[in-house]
Amino acid sequence: MGRPGRSVVAALVLTVVLLLSGCASGGKDAGRPAPVVAPVNAALVAQSRIPSIPIFEAPGAPGPKLNLSNPNEDGAPRVFLVKSRRDGWLEVLLPVRPNGSRGWIKESDVTLGNNLYRVKVELGAHRITVSNGGTVSPTSRWEWASVIPRLPAARTTSPC
Repeated sequence: MGRPGRSVVAALVLTVVLLLSGCASGGKDAGRPAPVVAPVNAALVAQSRIPSIPIFEAPGAPGPKLNLSNPNEDGAPRVFLVKSRRDGWLEVLLPVRPNGSRGWIKESDVTLGNNLYRVKVELGAHRITVSNGGTVSPTSRWEWASVIPRLPAARTTSPC
């Protein structure tokens, strides 16, 4: 599979993870939040608590390189996959092109949580499997053919 195909698959996987992580909501707790400790095989996610979240090139940069609205363009909460933490800053994957873009956000601008969902993409089998905490339901497996309509075979004409 070429680079554009891999980019599409990577974007699909990230979109599914972010959408599924946005489905959970937590109650508000008074006082200082307890530190978030990710269970084994859980991803740390950050949900924006402010209407526009500034994205920085590096921790402590003088100004943001861009701002992302919350909720996003589809009305869903803005949620980021956290890659690393450093002194009140979070390095996150960004939902912008090029795929795999990263930036830094202030930990004080978000609520942290764990996401136990995993998405497994099997390119050769044309299959996507979604699991929650290691449990896979038969209804969480999709064949590409059931999600994407089949395209007619390419018709070629020979100049000979």
